[in-house]
Amino acid sequence: IGVLLLGYWVGREGILFSKSYERQWWIRCAQFSMAGAIVFSLLGYNLDVLLADKVVSKAFISIFANWGNFAMMMALVSGFVLFYKSERYPKICSILRTYGRMSLTNYVIQSVIGVFLFLPVGLFLAQYCGTVLSLLIAGCVFALQMLFSQWWQKRFVRGPLETLVHRLTWL
Repeated sequence: IGVLLLGYWVGREGILFSKSYERQWWIRCAQFSMAGAIVFSLLGYNLDVLLADKVVSKAFISIFANWGNFAMMMALVSGFVLFYKSERYPKICSILRTYGRMSLTNYVIQSVIGVFLFLPVGLFLAQYCGTVLSLLIAGCVFALQMLFSQWWQKRFVRGPLETLVHRLTWL
């Protein structure tokens, strides 16, 4: 819910769309977030050795993992905002914009494909695929979704699930 509220605040303040877009703020955010992610990860991994009490150790590891994940998310968001606002790669940003217009549909399709490929209800490739192969599979799924999004948006205004949500909203 924290990320949802952060997104709400960013949208409400118009931070991403304002004329007073502060590049330096996003650069600092990316730097501090990456540093935070590294520090929290190192603390989380080394806490088992430092603390004798395993219950306390697990609690702190969980706390540091959550803060590390939040810091990494902020670093990724900052990097994406800097990339999107740079105007150096308008074609890539245009493709990403098309993908983003169908974000609900792409998210659900990606989840279904991931469940089918990696969990026991489907092909259960998780036991055979390492991190690199899983990342390559995810990249291929992403590329196929980009092509599908472009194809779909040439024919329709919204994605299938976005249209459903739009119609349900206006009942």
